[in-house]
Formats: sequence, structure tokens, C-alpha cells
Amino acid sequence: MCSHYQAIKERERYARHFGVKPLVDLGKYDVWPGYATTFSFSMLTINAEGHELMCQFHKPVDEKRMVVILPPDSYGHWLRTKPEQSMDFMRQYPADRLLAGAEPPTQRSMLA
Repeated sequence: MCSHYQAIKERERYARHFGVKPLVDLGKYDVWPGYATTFSFSMLTINAEGHELMCQFHKPVDEKRMVVILPPDSYGHWLRTKPEQSMDFMRQYPADRLLAGAEPPTQRSMLA
């Protein structure tokens, strides 16, 4: 079991404990077959300047970014949308609908 899968399962368990639903962020997933198959994933981000929660996660001099989060009622629309309409989804998710908390630092993060 890969650590990414374990991290996702842990977040789902955390969300259920607090009675919230996990969110979906927009991204692109692709597989590049060849000598060594490569799995590629990227997340779509937007400017988070002025976002009450997400602007706190960067140094004061750095650009503020956040992933694009879809509300549950938009999942199907995003999957069926045409490329020229995709920018309609690029907006900040409301801060009052997000839950954030600190975790104790790990040994690995303290070395960075």
C-alpha cells in the first residue's frame, strides 16, 4: 500500500470523525507508457490573495496559491464541461466551508 493511499484514507477517517465530507480538487491525471511507465498528476491552483484561510500558508513575500476545490453539486458538470468553459470553475472555495488544523511536526518535516 503506497503512502499516498494511506494519507488519503487517514484524511477520510478524520473527515468522518468531525462530520465533514472530503473535498475534491481539480487536477489532471495521466499515464505515460513506455520503458518505465510514469504516472503523472497535477492539481489546478489559483491565486489565494485575500482568502481568509489559504493566504496563511505562504511566506508574506510569496504568492498565495490554493487548489481549486469543487463543491459536490459541480462534480458531474466539471466532468462533462468543454475546455472553453473550464475557467468557470476557477474560483476560490469559501473559507467558512473549510476546516483546517495543525498536526504535530514529523521528524522528516523538522529536517527540511
